[in-house]
Amino acid sequence: MCQQLRQLFVVSCRVDICVYCNPTDPLHMFETNVYHLMKDFVRNGHEPEVARNLTLKSVQDKLNLNHQTMEELSLPVPDFEFINRIVEAQIGEDGEDVRQENRLMGEMMLARLNEG
Repeated sequence: MCQQLRQLFVVSCRVDICVYCNPTDPLHMFETNVYHLMKDFVRNGHEPEVARNLTLKSVQDKLNLNHQTMEELSLPVPDFEFINRIVEAQIGEDGEDVRQENRLMGEMMLARLNEG
């Protein structure tokens, strides 16, 4: 459901909300709905700020497919340095098993992939 909400934020029935409908304040629209857009990342064990950045990355990827950037819409850009620091700190503090470490790092690596 969260993934579909992120998709709806960018694309709805072949009409790009952010690209074609020109919302007056896309940042406000994002901030108002960010909790719902990132719930699946939080449920998967990510800290809220990490989940927010993964959500931003997901929105960014969808906008890029439509030749649009986060900056053009005054939306925040994901901060991967922050995400990496938090994930590494979580792994070190919690003493999670190797499978958990690999899952978190795999999700981070997947989020960094580009369309090419």
